[in-house]
Amino acid sequence: MTHCVLLKFKPGTDLDAVEASVRETYEKLDQLLPFLTDPVVFRNCVNRDSNADLMAVVQLDSSEHLLIIINNEGEKPMKKQ
Repeated sequence: MTHCVLLKFKPGTDLDAVEASVRETYEKLDQLLPFLTDPVVFRNCVNRDSNADLMAVVQLDSSEHLLIIINNEGEKPMKKQ
């Protein structure tokens, strides 16, 4: 299952810092969660005014795993580190 997260920020946001943080977070999740793979982060991927500033795409083994992420259960292992 492909899961996409679209992020839009207020003008003036340091997108370089946000992008680095999002990439780092998904790389950690890729290592910690066996059901999440192939994280990719795109920047300004659609050429129009409503464009998302960042889009993160990951592969999940099943829709059940999406619920784990939505309920923030996927973040718990990261908080321990």
